[in-house]
Amino acid sequence: MNAYTSPPDPLSIFQRLLLSVAEYFIFGRRVSNAPISENLYQPFATDRIALDSPDVASMSRNGHVREAAVRRLAKSTDGSEVPFLLVCVNDWVSPVREAALAALQARLRPEYAGHFVRNLPLVIRLADCGRHDHAPFVAAVLDQLRAPESRPALLEGLTSADRAVRRLCFRLAIETADIPRLEFLGQAIRDDDPSVRLWAARTAGSTLGLEDYLDLTAVMARDRFMPVRRQALVGLVEMSPEHVEPVLRASLLDPHVSIREIARYHLAKSGGFDARSFYRAAVYEGRLKNLSSALAGLGETGTREDAKLVEPWLSQPNTKIRRAAARALGRLDGDSHIDDLLRALEDDRPNVSRAAKDALRGRLRLIAPERLWQVFERDRRSHARRHSLGLLAGLGKWERLPYLIRACSDDDPEIAARAHRLIADWFARFNRSFTPPSPENLRRISTALETYGPAMEPEAVMRLREYLKGW
Repeated sequence: MNAYTSPPDPLSIFQRLLLSVAEYFIFGRRVSNAPISENLYQPFATDRIALDSPDVASMSRNGHVREAAVRRLAKSTDGSEVPFLLVCVNDWVSPVREAALAALQARLRPEYAGHFVRNLPLVIRLADCGRHDHAPFVAAVLDQLRAPESRPALLEGLTSADRAVRRLCFRLAIETADIPRLEFLGQAIRDDDPSVRLWAARTAGSTLGLEDYLDLTAVMARDRFMPVRRQALVGLVEMSPEHVEPVLRASLLDPHVSIREIARYHLAKSGGFDARSFYRAAVYEGRLKNLSSALAGLGETGTREDAKLVEPWLSQPNTKIRRAAARALGRLDGDSHIDDLLRALEDDRPNVSRAAKDALRGRLRLIAPERLWQVFERDRRSHARRHSLGLLAGLGKWERLPYLIRACSDDDPEIAARAHRLIADWFARFNRSFTPPSPENLRRISTALETYGPAMEPEAVMRLREYLKGW
């Protein structure tokens, strides 16, 4: 066993803190002085421990007890005492704080490096604490971890299950002279924490040579986290502009709009590049792997004439392609394809239906409200009903009200609750618009209240009737 590997502990730190809080909020005094039964104690511990345990006592509200507990913790040498000492070093009682600091300073040696690595978040937290100037101690811990003899502990921290520890260890490793940068940045760029991968992508450009950086960009360009791919693309443009054009062309078909925009911007700067023609050719080619990105790109760069090229893909079996087609059609010429978008609103997949709803939201003036209500009544799938109700809620101030009142009586509790919330929102926004209702609006609202009012809150019905009296 390594010197910095602590033995299994019967309670986690969280459980110990929970026990400490429980003794005051439940018992009103120290557990160790309370004549309580094991059954009462059991809910706060998974294993029986001594009631006068010093790590628990270090959280006592009594300063004398905490000081004595810190002095007992200082006698421990297995590393389990470190997190409790790091908490006590910011104690509001100076004797407790000084005793904890002395104990921690005595542990600033290589064999304790692993324990400090595992508790790095607590160490760094001290820099923001104001009861005492902890900067010298924090600096001493970080200097110890950067030392060559602490390298095994630091490298072990790079694979810690705690992502906060990994993040801090990667940042320390870049400052350690004898750790190969390409090796550990390659490890960081493959970490499962997006924050670590993005940090590595940003750091690589300023610390690696061109050849090593190009090796890493091949990994970064395939990252599932868009900011990492974007950083790789921007870094290539800055460090190797003569080799970046093939990468920029490949990035035109990236799934994310931000990457596509960067690629189009830099290709346009070089001159002679027509993004619309590129995307039209990609859609014509119809390769399913990149088709959703090609449709999205055409929606971003095309014209109304390109809508005919997009429309057939609304019936494609692939969900991503149908969603991209609905979005592109809404961007290019949604006004002329209301019927197609209404059919997409009833798609089997919620994300396709949502894309159609977004495309229709700004075109409600072109849709008869009854058509939306027919979708709401006809389609029994919850996502289609939610989206059609959302569109109905986007109608004019008085025009939407009859449909929302009717939806309050829906047999789906979720839909009915949504309709109630939309009516509450109508009340909250009432004075934002002073458009008067038409006679037809008043008639439809009154009819809806007579028929479906019993399903509503009595107070809401009363308020609506009061509003109608004014007209």
